Amino acid sequence: MVKVEVKIFVGSVISPAIGGWITLPMEKEALETKIKELKIGEYIISDYQTELPVEIGEYQSPYQVNEFLQLLLAYEQEGKLKLFLSAYQLRDEDVEGTIRFLAKGNYRYFENVEDTESLGESVARSGELGVLFMNEKVLEYLDFEKIGNDYECNGCRIYPQLKTAIMETRPQA
Repeated sequence: MVKVEVKIFVGSVISPAIGGWITLPMEKEALETKIKELKIGEYIISDYQTELPVEIGEYQSPYQVNEFLQLLLAYEQEGKLKLFLSAYQLRDEDVEGTIRFLAKGNYRYFENVEDTESLGESVARSGELGVLFMNEKVLEYLDFEKIGNDYECNGCRIYPQLKTAIMETRPQA
């Protein structure tokens, strides 16, 4: 499982190499203290390290990054971290859009997916193709690669790092 942690190098705007590493998430007050202890005045995030499939820009606020990680911790506690990260990438790393997207529930989500073949198998085993395909004997005759490719062509996105796939669906009438 991916660890909800980001190490950011908070560097001076004037000289980005002068600063220090801070590990997030943490309480807001603790973050304020850490940044003040660096004594660098105006700052940027000049580097970062994480296992999470996210990108952090140098002009992003460390406080925003910290809030985002606290949100991820909440999803992790609910057992939905991979779902959130998959939706976050699908929604072009828009936090508010991701939250709205998940709340609407108009998506299909699959785990244990690394490529189109494993996507096809996950789709078939989920019962997504109909009751007929729940029989193990019938599953042996399916071309999982083609099923996965069809889903991918219809907007399903595979995230090998997370071993997940997600796609937006039409609202139920």
